[in-house]
Amino acid sequence: MSAQFGSNVKRMRRGFAAQDGRFTILMAETGYIGIKNVFEEQYGVFLLTFRQFAGKEPSYLVDRLRVGLGEVRQSENTRAKSHASMAGTHCTIDTVAPQQN
Repeated sequence: MSAQFGSNVKRMRRGFAAQDGRFTILMAETGYIGIKNVFEEQYGVFLLTFRQFAGKEPSYLVDRLRVGLGEVRQSENTRAKSHASMAGTHCTIDTVAPQQN
């Protein structure tokens, strides 16, 4: 809805993500640590949430969650969209934009 009325909110989302990433780095540099057993804690909701939708026994495999934890960075496998539009339109925009300049 905001895009239809010329709002800048969509553009702010990347800024918030960058801000959160930087804040996380600063916290880690100052020695901040999180919950050691975040998946297994009694009051956590991660496993509880995914258990409901698995439909299999065992409903979740805690050991699989730990594989590569702290070593594999999934952020390296993601990228930001190059244009503030549906991804399917990016090729067209990349083709037309240079012709308009």
